[in-house]
Amino acid sequence: MSETRVLPLRVGILPGEGLDSWLEALARRNGLTFPGFLSVLGLPRDYMTRRLVTGITSDQLRILEARTGLPAGRLDQAVVRPGFPFGPQRQRRCRFCPQCLAERDGRWTLSWWMPWTFACLRHGTLLHDECPGCGEGVRIRLPSRTHLTRPATCTWRPDGQSPVCGTDLTGAEPLLLAPSHPLLAAQRWVDEQTGHADAARAHAMLSDLHACTVWVMRTVTEADLAGMGPLVVRSWSLRPRDLRSPAQRVQHLPAAVRGVIAHTARPLLDGDEAAGILALRSLRERQDTKGKVIPKGMTAAHWTALTCATRSRFLRAGDRHMGAIDRLRYLSPTPHAQTPTRGDARVTGRVRHLPQLLWPGWSVRLIPQQGMKENLFRGIASALLLMPREAARSSRQVTDRLHPHLPNAITVTLQRSLHSGHPDVLTALCSLAVHLDEHGSPIDYERRRTAVPSAPLTEDTWRQMCFTTGCQPGDRINAKAHTPRYVHAQRYLYQLLTGADLHDPRYPLSLKNNTDRGRYLAFTFSLTTPQREALHDHGRTVLDGLGIDEPLTWEPPHDLADGLDLPGRNPHDIDLDTVHRIVIAEQRAPGDAARELNTTLAHIRFALEHVATEPQVWTGKASPLAAWRLRERARQIFTSDFLHREYTEGGKTLTQIARATGFPPLCRGRTRAGSRHHHLPDPPPHPHRRGLAARAIPHPQTLVRRHRPGGRRRGRDDSPPAPTTRHPPASAGRSQPHRDAGPARHRPAPRHPPSGRRHTARLAPTAPLPHRDGLSVSGNGSELPQGRTQRPRDPVPATRTRPRHRPLPPIRLQQAPTPQRARPSAAA
Repeated sequence: MSETRVLPLRVGILPGEGLDSWLEALARRNGLTFPGFLSVLGLPRDYMTRRLVTGITSDQLRILEARTGLPAGRLDQAVVRPGFPFGPQRQRRCRFCPQCLAERDGRWTLSWWMPWTFACLRHGTLLHDECPGCGEGVRIRLPSRTHLTRPATCTWRPDGQSPVCGTDLTGAEPLLLAPSHPLLAAQRWVDEQTGHADAARAHAMLSDLHACTVWVMRTVTEADLAGMGPLVVRSWSLRPRDLRSPAQRVQHLPAAVRGVIAHTARPLLDGDEAAGILALRSLRERQDTKGKVIPKGMTAAHWTALTCATRSRFLRAGDRHMGAIDRLRYLSPTPHAQTPTRGDARVTGRVRHLPQLLWPGWSVRLIPQQGMKENLFRGIASALLLMPREAARSSRQVTDRLHPHLPNAITVTLQRSLHSGHPDVLTALCSLAVHLDEHGSPIDYERRRTAVPSAPLTEDTWRQMCFTTGCQPGDRINAKAHTPRYVHAQRYLYQLLTGADLHDPRYPLSLKNNTDRGRYLAFTFSLTTPQREALHDHGRTVLDGLGIDEPLTWEPPHDLADGLDLPGRNPHDIDLDTVHRIVIAEQRAPGDAARELNTTLAHIRFALEHVATEPQVWTGKASPLAAWRLRERARQIFTSDFLHREYTEGGKTLTQIARATGFPPLCRGRTRAGSRHHHLPDPPPHPHRRGLAARAIPHPQTLVRRHRPGGRRRGRDDSPPAPTTRHPPASAGRSQPHRDAGPARHRPAPRHPPSGRRHTARLAPTAPLPHRDGLSVSGNGSELPQGRTQRPRDPVPATRTRPRHRPLPPIRLQQAPTPQRARPSAAA
C-alpha cells in the first residue's frame, strides 16, 4: 500500500472558515487554479461552490486531512453536517460582511452559507447578498482563475468568454444596524438555537422556520416593521409575493427578509407557551376564516413539515375559528392539541372504556340548564368522546360505533352547549378523552355489553329482594300496556352494569315510548336505600358469575374540570336534605326541586341516588309483604322438631298449635304446610270428633255430580268435600253450638246452591235421602227441618235412558214453610 503524499505547501484553516475558502487559499498558495487543484486532491469538480460545504463525504474529508497534515476530524467543523435543514430556499449564493473579509484577508466563514445567517453580530451590520458592482450573487459558481485574482474579489461573469467582475468586496458599504435593532436580537436567538448541543432541537427549530416562512411573508405587513429602518422596510416591500410553484419557492430571500421572518417567528416558536399562542392568535385572526384549521396562506406541505409542538401552538391559537367537531378531533382547546393520524390505537381502543350514556356525575357538570334533553345529551356526549384524535372527518361514521340509533343531532347539541355561555364544555370532553387514552378505565364496557344478560334479575329474585328490604315488590303483569316493577328493576340493573342507553332498540328491555320512560324514571325515584344496595349487591354477584373482576361503577376524576367554566357545578355540591324534603317528604316533582335549588333536573336525579330513604311501613295484613313475613315466621317456628313434639306426639290440633304460637286461625294452612314439608304422619283422630264426618256419608252435591247426565266433569276431583252439619233451633231464633265448629248462628237453607244456579238432582227411585236425628239434607247439602222431605217428580219416559246412568225424575229443592203469625184483630 502506497503512502499518502502530503502537500509541501500548506495553509492553516481559520476558526469558523468554510472548506471552500480553505481549499481556495491552498490553490492560491500552490499557484493552481481552483478546479485543477481539486483534481489533484481527487475531489469531484463541480460548478457549484456550495457543494464543497454540503456534498463532501466523511471519507473524502479524512483523505484531505491526511494530505494536508491536519488532525483527524478537524475538517468536520468546516462543512455543514449531513441532514442540515436548508429548507426549500437553498442558499445558492454566499452572504458576506465586508469588514470581516478585510480582517480575515479575504477568507470566507462557513456561517455565511447558512440561510438564517443574515447579520454580523461582531460589527452590527446586515450581511450583503450581492456584489455592489455587478449586482449578482457572489460565489455561486466555482472560481476558475483564482491564481490571477486577489482574494475577496467577485468572480462572476455572464458566460465563459466575458471577463470576471473583479469588484473588491471588502470595499462594499456596511449596512449598519443599531445595537438594539430587532434583527440583531433575532440573529442571536438563531445562533443560540443552531449552536445548541442537542442537534435534534436545532434541526426542529430550523424546520419550523422554513415551514413558517411563506405564511409569515403573507401575514406580516410593512406596518409591523415600524422602527426597523427604511432599509428593512424597503427590502420587505420587495419580497416575492407568489410562492405557489416549486420554482418560486426556491427563490433567494434577502438577508433583511430573513431577519424579519426570524424576528416574527421567534415568539411563536420559542419562549413561553401562552405568549406564543397569543402572538400566533393575533396573526391568525388577520386572515383566517371560520372553520379554518390550517392557517390561511400556509400550504399543506408546510403544515405537515411543522413539528408536533409548533402545530399544537397553531391549533390552539386557531381554536376560536375552528368548527366544533374539528376542535374535538384536533384537541385544540387543550395543551394536547395535535393532528390526528390514521390507525391510532388509542382511538380504536377508547370505545372499550366508554358507556353509551355519559357518566351521571359528568352529565351534571356538562348539561345546560335549559333546552336540552338529558338522555339525548348523555348519549351524544359519550359518542363525542370518540372524536378526539380521530382522522375520519365524518362524525356520524365515528359515533355509529357506539350509538347507531342516535338522531343526526350531534352538531346541534354541540352548538347549544357552546352557546349556553360556558365555552369550556369541549375542553372538558377533550380532557376526558385524553385521560382515557393515558390512564384507561377499570371497566371494559364493551365486554359488559356483550357478556351481561339483558335480564340480569328474575322476578322471584326481585320479590325476595323486596321482601328482604321491607318493600312491596309491586304488581305483576296484568295488562299489555302496564310494565311490572321487576322489569324496571332489570332495566335499572342492566344500565348500572353496562352503561347502556335504554332507548337503543337493540336491547330487549329498551324503553318503548315516553310513557314507558316516565314510568321507569318514577321507579328509580321510588327505590329506597336498602333496595338500591340490594340491587348493587346483586350486580356484583352477576359480575362475579361472569368472571369479571371489575368495580361495579366508575367515573373519571372530577378534578379534570378544575378551573373550567362549565354549566353545572360539582355533583356533590347540593343540599341532600332539601332534596329529600321536596321530593320525598312533600311528594313534589323533581322539577320543583331543580328550580328551587337553581340546578338541573339531572342534578336532582343524581342527588336522589344518594338520598337516604327508608321503606314505607306497611300495616295491612293482606299485602304480599305481610304474607311473606308470615311465611318466614312460620318457617322459623315450625321446625321438624317442633312439629314432631307438638303435633305428632302431643296430639294437638293445627288450630291449637296456631293459637299457641300466635298465628291467626285463618293461617292453619301454614301449620299444615309445615307438617307436610317435614313429612310428619297424621295424628290419631280426636275421640270427641263425631257427627256426619265420622259416618262417612257422601255429600249431596257429590251425589248430584255423580248422577248428572254426561258423567263426571273432566279435570274435577269427585272426592266428597268435608260435610257440614247444622242443628235445628233448640229455642226460638237460636241454634245449639257445635263442639268443633264453634259458635255459629242458624241460617236457613238457601234456595239455590252457592254458585247461584238452580241445580236438580236425579236420584234412583230406591235411593233414600240421607236422614239423621230427624233432619233432612237437601240436594245442595243444606239441612231441612224435621218432617220436611223432598218430593220426587214423575219419572221421565224410558226412551231417554242412557247405557250408563238411568234417567231419574228431578228432585227440586224445597224450603220449609214459614209459620204464619195470626194477625192482630182490629179490636185488639
